[in-house]
Amino acid sequence: MKIAYLIMAHNNPAHLNKLISAINSPEDDIFIHIDKKSSVKFNIPNSNNIHIVKNNIKVYWGSFTFVEAVLKLITTALRKDTYNYFILLSGGDYPVRNKSFIKKYIKNNLMYQFINFARMPENNKSLDRVKYFYISTYEKIFRPDYIFKRLVNLIILKLKISRKYPQKYSGFLLYGGSTWWAMSSDCIKYVVNFIDHNPKFVNFYKNTFIPEEMFFQTIIGNSKFKKSIRKSFTYADWPNKNSSHPASIKRKHVDFFYKQVMKPLDNENIFLFARKFNDNSDQEVNLINKKLLNLNI
Repeated sequence: MKIAYLIMAHNNPAHLNKLISAINSPEDDIFIHIDKKSSVKFNIPNSNNIHIVKNNIKVYWGSFTFVEAVLKLITTALRKDTYNYFILLSGGDYPVRNKSFIKKYIKNNLMYQFINFARMPENNKSLDRVKYFYISTYEKIFRPDYIFKRLVNLIILKLKISRKYPQKYSGFLLYGGSTWWAMSSDCIKYVVNFIDHNPKFVNFYKNTFIPEEMFFQTIIGNSKFKKSIRKSFTYADWPNKNSSHPASIKRKHVDFFYKQVMKPLDNENIFLFARKFNDNSDQEVNLINKKLLNLNI
């Protein structure tokens, strides 16, 4: 049973190394994409099973660049070896169950795709994200091209200049969810094959808003793999539906995870990872190591 861990990193290098240490095992591989625009110095351990993605790209919030970076992680892994399962993590994640439990749980659930998933518009995923042509505005503020793109986006929204979904996919149902997921090898290969053979679909999503929360969900939701979807096993505490970031993990969250572990296992409500952590989360990480990762259950 071989897992490919796919990690998106852009800051918090000390915590990233803690994450790597917590999930690393000789039979698995870890692939890391470091945001090309990051000014942080990373000191990632040198190991045969830890791979830094070459030709990394600048990743900007809300743009298709995030999807492109994830696809680089996937294709790098597929070229490297054959895996039973793929788990997408951020550099601010950390496991809340030990390696042995994670491996056993994945092995027993290889047929499932763990990805938060809902028909749009639901769960704060407005159809405006795909209905209106969106130009990424990630250039430095007050540059002429930045102002121009912001103005074009504003005009499109104010005048409600909508666009049609590509005719070839007019029968598709639209789905959205969270960024972080875990998928079987068969599902990953299906997604990559779909992308390779459907450039119009890909190009359409290049001009949507926060596509990483829709792109993979819509592909999977219109395939046979829809029947195998379960909710993500990565925990995040969103203070409210309008929050732009989840709350940082604190002692109360660790206590919650411990209570979850001590309860009889509910196979559809198990958390294996949590987010978010940073370089100042030593206390919480140490507590997780002591209370959770040392458990033999």
